Amino acid sequence: MIHRTSFVVTAIAASFISIASQANPGVVYNDATGDIDPSISTGGGTLDLVRMEVSHTATDLVFALTVNGNVSSTDWGKFMIGISNGSAGDTSVNGNGWARPINMGSPTGGMTNWFGSWVDSGGGAENRSWATGWSVVGATYNSNFGSFAISSGAQSTITYTV
Repeated sequence: MIHRTSFVVTAIAASFISIASQANPGVVYNDATGDIDPSISTGGGTLDLVRMEVSHTATDLVFALTVNGNVSSTDWGKFMIGISNGSAGDTSVNGNGWARPINMGSPTGGMTNWFGSWVDSGGGAENRSWATGWSVVGATYNSNFGSFAISSGAQSTITYTV
């Protein structure tokens, strides 16, 4: 399930970046709820995507990921967003900042930017960029990420501003 969730978030981010020049603030990508294979743990719904809202300001991209569960009570989820800017990026099987089994194939040029976050221990996030390897360019633990917020409830929202 983690693989599916990561893939869907990666695909949504890739779709947004490919139309970024035409995007309007507040584009929402909805996902059906309850569509997780019953043999896979859903993390109390926290791995079941509800929607991703992508917007922008003059200087920032804003991603708001909503999941169908309370990330405070089931707090082991890791959430990732992959971006391809069309340049040569990481096309390996584990082609992302944490070497998780998600990737973008060569038609997109491979993954060039990546955001990874966690909701346990107060939450946090990293912004990584690909050159010939992955490097951290911003992190909440270094106070240079932008902003990161978690809103917990029956449906929880994780918001990244970068």
